Amino acid sequence: MDHRLIGGSETRPHAWPWTVQLLSRLGQHRCGGSLIDPNFVLTAAHCFAKDHRPTSYSVRVGGHKTGSGSPHRVTAISVHPFYNIGFASSYDFALMRIHPPVNTTATTRPICLPRYAPLENRLCIVTGWGSTLEGASASASALREIHVPVISTLFCSSLPNYVGRIHLPSMLCAGYSYGKIDSCQYSFISAGSIPRSYIP
Repeated sequence: MDHRLIGGSETRPHAWPWTVQLLSRLGQHRCGGSLIDPNFVLTAAHCFAKDHRPTSYSVRVGGHKTGSGSPHRVTAISVHPFYNIGFASSYDFALMRIHPPVNTTATTRPICLPRYAPLENRLCIVTGWGSTLEGASASASALREIHVPVISTLFCSSLPNYVGRIHLPSMLCAGYSYGKIDSCQYSFISAGSIPRSYIP
């Protein structure tokens, strides 16, 4: 799977203190995630498509440059039970339990989860270390962010690249239909979530 964050810009260091980087055992970037509690990280189920073993991964919390931040072991991985059942990429969510628990500091704290789904056309912020150019495979050297509007899932499912690929109950669409900036391969979830305080 590609993990891309096309366009956008480097974030201000520690502007998004809940953004977590998932690394392979060899220290390679795999996915992003959101710290939702001192012990748990929300990420995408597709991050574990090839290997579900917790010992194959580690996370970095509170970092800005790739591989920076405090290291934490992954002790358990729980993929949504309906992931990929009956609909490709549906319920693309997974939880990781990490150890030691994360201490809340100026650079690390859990995300502010929204109470309600974001409204259409509201801007949301996607963060991640994914590659920044179409066709590139290398991850970004520092955390990046893009600002994209929420679009209706019905409109999203009518776009040529997404016909038949949008599972309404478990997906959110955000981006531009004309390709201004992009978060590809479901990296909206793997890169982070929409924090409550940043939904205008």
